[in-house]
Formats: sequence, structure tokens, C-alpha cells
Amino acid sequence: MPWADIRQTTPTTPPPPSDSLTMTDLQQLLDDCAERVSGIVHIAVVSGDGLPHMLSSGLSRDHADQLAALGSGLASLADGAACVLSGGPVTQLLIDMDDGFLLLVPTGSGHTLAVLTKPDCDIGAIGYEAVLLADAARTALNGPGEERRRPSTAA
Repeated sequence: MPWADIRQTTPTTPPPPSDSLTMTDLQQLLDDCAERVSGIVHIAVVSGDGLPHMLSSGLSRDHADQLAALGSGLASLADGAACVLSGGPVTQLLIDMDDGFLLLVPTGSGHTLAVLTKPDCDIGAIGYEAVLLADAARTALNGPGEERRRPSTAA
């Protein structure tokens, strides 16, 4: 996988309580999760308009732009499908590829957490960590108490 070899490691410290997360804390959580959880290659928080908002260390700008555009587009497509199918809000989207997984988790206000993994990872454990990280991202981006993004039900 071409992106797998460019990650760098960054030492981190424990985050503050989740109801007082800052953007700096969120950056630290992204880097810590990418380093600590086996099988994660990169993590990004991407905006609904396809731009990278926050990236784990070592993700090049070109790859960040690609991941943001893909993550945003796929999240939007999944939201649209959930709306048309009356399936309720999207909680996760998993793309299973020969060389790894792409996991997308909504964080609220149109942002999405994108996690790129190696093929031999424990995707269940990564999914669990991604949900926790998405909740932290939601708090940092929107403040405590903000609900997760919901698909539009307007016709």
C-alpha cells in the first residue's frame, strides 16, 4: 500500500476530559490513535466539502486531499442512500479492499472521521476506537452535547 510507509510517530500525553476537548487535544488524539492502534495507517477528519480538516502525523498533503475528497463523497453517498432507503442515520461506512480498509464515521456538522488501515488489522477493534475518536472529534468541533450528523429527510 503506497500510503503505509510514510507515517511518522509522535509521542502523546493523555487527553483532557471529553467535554473540554480543544483542537490541539483532538490532534493529539488522532496522532495517539494512529500510533497506538495496530493496523491503522492514517486518520483524518474531513469536511463535508471534501477538504482535510485535521490529519494524523505523516499523512502527505496530496494523500490528505485525496482521502478528504473520497471520504466526503462516500459519506454523502451513504447519507443519501440511508435517506432514500429510510434506514436511519449512517453510523459507519466500511470499504473493504485487498490492501486494507477505509472506515468512515460521521462526527457531526458535516465532518467525517476517515481511518485507513492495513489489510491484516483487527477491524472490530479499529471500529471501536474510531467511534470513540469520532465522538471526541464531534465534541472538539461542535462543543459538548452536539448530536451526530443526521441524513436530511427533506424532499
